[in-house]
Amino acid sequence: MSKSKSHTTSGMLRSLGWPLFWGALLSMGFFKLIQDGPLASEFTQRYFLGHPVAIATACMFFVGLAALLLRFFSVFGELTTLNEVALPENADGGDSVNDSYTLISQLEEMPRRLKKGYMWRRLHAVLCAVKRNGTADNMDAHLRNLAEDDLDSQQDGYGLARIIIWATPMLGFLGTVIGITAALGDMATQQLGDDLQGAMQGLLSGLYVAFDTTALALTLSIGLMFTQFLVDRVDSHLLTCVSVNCLDQLGSRFATEPKNQASELSREDIATALSESQAKLFASAMESVQENWEEWIASTGSGMRDIVAAASQGLVDSQQVVLQQLVDHQSQMHKTVEATSDVIRLETALNNNLRQLSEAGHFEQAVMSLSAAVQLLAARTNAVESPEFQNGQDRAA
Repeated sequence: MSKSKSHTTSGMLRSLGWPLFWGALLSMGFFKLIQDGPLASEFTQRYFLGHPVAIATACMFFVGLAALLLRFFSVFGELTTLNEVALPENADGGDSVNDSYTLISQLEEMPRRLKKGYMWRRLHAVLCAVKRNGTADNMDAHLRNLAEDDLDSQQDGYGLARIIIWATPMLGFLGTVIGITAALGDMATQQLGDDLQGAMQGLLSGLYVAFDTTALALTLSIGLMFTQFLVDRVDSHLLTCVSVNCLDQLGSRFATEPKNQASELSREDIATALSESQAKLFASAMESVQENWEEWIASTGSGMRDIVAAASQGLVDSQQVVLQQLVDHQSQMHKTVEATSDVIRLETALNNNLRQLSEAGHFEQAVMSLSAAVQLLAARTNAVESPEFQNGQDRAA
């Protein structure tokens, strides 16, 4: 029990550890190439180094790619060594159930690299079942069950890649949200009033970063999806070959009791049933991926509409603030012009008043001179009419 548990734990660590290890190496090599190597360009640095989310997306892509490549090399290696896992030719009359002990021993003497494949595990499981049950009557049904179990195991082997394919677009969408939030957060009212062009340039830069992360994530996730499809096709072909080889080696090896011909399944029927089962499981997996993809597209479209609406509303609000400030400046200019006109009118009035005061001063002086002249004439007239003046005139005569 503890040995089985330890084997399961070590297998889980290998399935996660090796993709992480090779993914980290691929990421470091790729970033080295786009910084100082032949891939260095403004385009690659903009999309892969423009934002921390873009860097994380690229690293996640290489981890998923490493998992798929490791799976492909394993499957391709098993395809090339499939014929090496073979049982010896059986007797003309068929082997007995007791011969399963010898066959199991021969399988266990094979190299360790062959024991990791589908072919060895299925042959070993069937022979152990024959040994345990003491009969080979239900061997066909057992082979079919083992084929279905291997198919389930095959689909489980793409769990890490499938999670990364699902999470990569989510990470790009997260970069979009962060970029737009940062762009709108930097648009302060004071900045809009003082430097409108700089504020708009900052907003556009934030939007470039935000949408670049989404474009990168979608592109990398699509590449992983096609890679997974190709590797899965090769893996399915391997399972079909294993099923056919197992039927060839075990189908008529053991002597069994006579059966009703109507209930006996031929090799072609079993292969057809296995192929149909594989096709159904693969179709179910693809439908699940398609449903997840459609749900993500729907949620992303809704989220993008909300973000674009928020960004548009932010731009409208910013423009309204700028227009209001322009209106306030224009009102202040009108007030300044009106105040200047009032000053000019006041200055004109003051000049007129000064001129009038100046003219009033000259008139007063003329009146005073005229008054003095009138007084002088009156004095002379009084002097002429007086008796003393007349007596003086008579004496003189």
